[in-house]
Amino acid sequence: MVTKRLFGTVSGRQVYAYTLKGDRLEVTVINYGATIQSIKYDGRELVLGYDTVDGYVTTTNYFGATIGRVANRISGGKFTLGGKEYRLDLNDGGKNTNHGGFKGYDKRVFYGEDNGDEVRFSLLSKDGDQGMPANLVLRVTYALEGDALKVTYDAEASGQTLWNPTNHSFFNLSGTNGSALNTLVRINALRYTPIDSASVLTGQIVGVEGTPFDFTKFKEIGRDLSSDDEQIKLASGGYDHNFALDGEYAASAKSDGIRMDVYTDMPGLQFYTANFLNNAKCRGGVYDARSAFCLEPQYFPDAINKEGFEKPIIEGGRTYSHYIKYAFSSEN
Repeated sequence: MVTKRLFGTVSGRQVYAYTLKGDRLEVTVINYGATIQSIKYDGRELVLGYDTVDGYVTTTNYFGATIGRVANRISGGKFTLGGKEYRLDLNDGGKNTNHGGFKGYDKRVFYGEDNGDEVRFSLLSKDGDQGMPANLVLRVTYALEGDALKVTYDAEASGQTLWNPTNHSFFNLSGTNGSALNTLVRINALRYTPIDSASVLTGQIVGVEGTPFDFTKFKEIGRDLSSDDEQIKLASGGYDHNFALDGEYAASAKSDGIRMDVYTDMPGLQFYTANFLNNAKCRGGVYDARSAFCLEPQYFPDAINKEGFEKPIIEGGRTYSHYIKYAFSSEN
C-alpha cells in the first residue's frame, strides 16, 4: 500500500512523499532526488534524513539520494568516448568530478507516480547535462518485497553515453543515534581497489586478506580503523573504498537486533563510513564522522578511465536496467 502527501516545494515545483508500508517494513521516498527519506523496520528508523525538503535542497551529503549520471569519481573531470573528449564539473576539490557534478540527480525534481504497490520516479537528462553526451531517460522504481526494499533503475539514451546509478543512503541500524563503529559488516568480496591521495582509484585490484579491508567474515566497522594502514589514512581514518563483488549477494550489516542484507547486479560496492559528516543536523539529531555507513552498489569508480575495468557505457536505442535490494530481518 502506498500513501502520498505534500512534502514541500522547490522552485515552485511540488515535492511529494510516498510511503510504502508492509507488515514490518515502512519506506518513505520523495521525488526530490528520487530519495529514500526514511526506512523503518519494526518502527525503528534506520537511515539519516530530513523531515522537510529544505534539508535536502541545502545538504551536500547526498542523504538517501539517487546518484547519476555517474556515481563516484571521474578523475580529472574528463573522459573520452567515441573518440571525443568530454569535460565535466570539477566539484571534488577542484580536481575531479564526483556524483554527477555540482547539480547531480540528487538536486532534481523527478516526476512521481504510484500504482498502489510501488512508486516510480522519472527524469529526462538532456544531451549536455553535466557535460554528458546524449539524452537519457531515467526511471527509478521503489517496491516492497516482503521485508525487503527493491530499487530498480532503468535508462534509455538517444546515443552512446555513460550511466552508473546508485543510492546513497546513510544507515545506522541502531536507530540513527550515536556511532556506527560497533556495527558488524560482511562484504562478499575477496578484492578491493586502492585509492590515491585524491580518493581516485590507482587502477589496481588487490586482495583483502591480511588487510583492514577483509570483511569476508562479520567484523565491527571500527575494529581495524586504528591500524597504520596507508589506505585508511587516505580515507580520513575510515573506509571510502570500492570492493570487487563476488556475486549478487553484496553485503550484510547487523546491529542491535536488526540485520540488513544487500543484493545487486552491479560489479562493485562502495563502502563509506561517513568520514566527512561534521555536525550534520538532520531529523532531530546531530551527526559526525562514522555515525552511519553507506553500502553503494555501482560500477568501479573512474572505470571509464581505467584499463581492465568494466565500463559503464550504454548505447542508444536500448533499455538498460540495474537493481539494489535491501532485505531486513530480526537478528536475535
